[in-house]
Amino acid sequence: YGSVLHLAIRFWPVVVVTSAVVLWSTGPLLKIVHFNFLPDDDESQISCMVRCPEGTSIEGTHKIMDEMAAEARKLPEFKLVLITIGDDQLQTANLGSLYIRMNEVEDRTTPGVDQFTNMDLLRKKVIPMFAGRGLTISIQKISVFSNSSNAAIQISVFGPDLAKLTQY
Repeated sequence: YGSVLHLAIRFWPVVVVTSAVVLWSTGPLLKIVHFNFLPDDDESQISCMVRCPEGTSIEGTHKIMDEMAAEARKLPEFKLVLITIGDDQLQTANLGSLYIRMNEVEDRTTPGVDQFTNMDLLRKKVIPMFAGRGLTISIQKISVFSNSSNAAIQISVFGPDLAKLTQY
């Protein structure tokens, strides 16, 4: 350690320039590499969170969730669709979720169907059927490592004026 420190002090301009080049090159290299710590594995599980308009009763939310679950069951390789309503800490009546379990990868009979294609089918075929109802819908994969969201982008807008929030 002493000899390396002695060389670093003796040739300090080289150390400073080298450090600056390494630090500067980190940004462009990270853009090229596109690394991910965990691969996008097909875990055969999808979560669909639905927030109905404020003031929607549990019965109203249940009706919407039943309709959505019926449409989701029509998609290929779906084994189980479970509905929960008000399953948050506040037991929010207008908040529902679909837990979708697909057939295991080795048991699938439809070629080319995986978790990600079914997520796209949900977004393209099922969600448009519910347009105009004032629903906020989020579809994402479920991670076995945590119960936090796996959405690529999350945006939360808070405030007391519902008209302004709807506008934003």
